[in-house]
Amino acid sequence: DSYRYRTWLKQALSKQPNFAGHYVVTLWGCGTGCLMGGIADRLTGRANLLPWSVITPMSKDKNVSLPEGFVKIQVRADSDLIILNGILNEEEGDAARHLFVLNKRGFHPIRKIPDNGSFKDAIGYAP
Repeated sequence: DSYRYRTWLKQALSKQPNFAGHYVVTLWGCGTGCLMGGIADRLTGRANLLPWSVITPMSKDKNVSLPEGFVKIQVRADSDLIILNGILNEEEGDAARHLFVLNKRGFHPIRKIPDNGSFKDAIGYAP
């Protein structure tokens, strides 16, 4: 699949690292409300797709809206933590904040924090 998205991944290698010191996370849409992406290693030149897509379900309560500055995928240049806000891989289930850490063997889940749909803490830095 990474061959299919090679343009985005190749362009990511020309950007400044925004994740875990020397990686660049790049994102693109995969349908209405869906976001997926890839990760490029500036040291080795290797790039791969992120192992998930994320969607944020629309609230059933029309009076509830996502906070200003909401991001579905949060990363920082000085951290190996990635946070996905929503539902992973368009599976059935409730929205949550999914925390993963990157190590030599790939991404590993740390914690899943259920969310009521408001995502009031899902603001901040995005790639």
